[in-house]
Amino acid sequence: MLHSRTVLRHAVAARLAGRRDDGVPWTAAGARVLLKRRHEPACGEELPALLVHGGGEDIAEASYPLAGEAGLIRRTGLLIVDCITAADDGAEDRLDAMAAGVEAALEWFEPPGSATVPTTLRLLRYDPPKAGSGSLSTLIGRLWVQSRLYQSYRVPPLEGPAP
Repeated sequence: MLHSRTVLRHAVAARLAGRRDDGVPWTAAGARVLLKRRHEPACGEELPALLVHGGGEDIAEASYPLAGEAGLIRRTGLLIVDCITAADDGAEDRLDAMAAGVEAALEWFEPPGSATVPTTLRLLRYDPPKAGSGSLSTLIGRLWVQSRLYQSYRVPPLEGPAP
């Protein structure tokens, strides 16, 4: 069984690689959406591209059920979407357009399973473009997306005599 972070990351990547209702891709990256952390496109034909990866997670301790009970725990995580394009005169404008497409794609997106386990996504911030680290001359704009979901959790009963 896949972890909830994995399911969410793959669902977001699939959404971004898809198309709007009118058939137009969400961003100029089209289907070039990568899931490997620290991977940048190796050649110019792979640009522009998006890279979706995780950025950490907090689990609310107070949301854990008591021993022997089942319940839902609240998980608040970060997804990072890197917009990657060639570093040239129009790069910042392309990154802005890609970021706008990512925002639009995720605005009303309901990840798989969100009907039974509520999941919300919201944009937290956009980092200004920085130079890529690969062999190509690229610029990367980073979007930080917060995910909040509730996951089923069962705590085994305590063993030993009752206090």
